[in-house]
Amino acid sequence: ALGARQEAMAVRLSAADPAARWERDEHARGVALVLEDGEVWEKGCVSITLIEDSVLTKERAEAISGRTGIAGVVEGARYSAAALSFVLHARSPLVPTLRGDVRWFRVGAHEWYGGGLDLTPSYLDEDDAS
Repeated sequence: ALGARQEAMAVRLSAADPAARWERDEHARGVALVLEDGEVWEKGCVSITLIEDSVLTKERAEAISGRTGIAGVVEGARYSAAALSFVLHARSPLVPTLRGDVRWFRVGAHEWYGGGLDLTPSYLDEDDAS
C-alpha cells in the first residue's frame, strides 16, 4: 500500500514538473525516489521505510514510552514500523521547502499513527511571521 502511495506521489510530481529527472534508490529498509534538476523542483525525495520485527534499544524505548505512556514499551521489545515521507525543494527560493510524513508503529499489541507536514521558508517575510 505504501509503495502504491509513493508511486502515485511521484506520478503527480512528474506531471507538475516533467523536466525533473528521477532516480530510484533501493536500500535495506525501503525505497527512495529522488528527483533532481526540474524546472519547478530543484531536488526532492519521496521515500518509504519498512521495519519489521526489530528490537527496541533502551533509548528508543524510553522515547516512545515517554511520548505515548504505553506500558510494555521497554528495551528489547519487538516492534515494527512503516513510514512514507517526502521533502521538496523548489527551484525558486521564494517557495518554501515542503516536508511531510505519515508513520505507523506497532510494539507488542499496541499500534499508533503519527506524522506531520511543514513549510520552511528560505526568506523570512516579517509580515508573515507576525
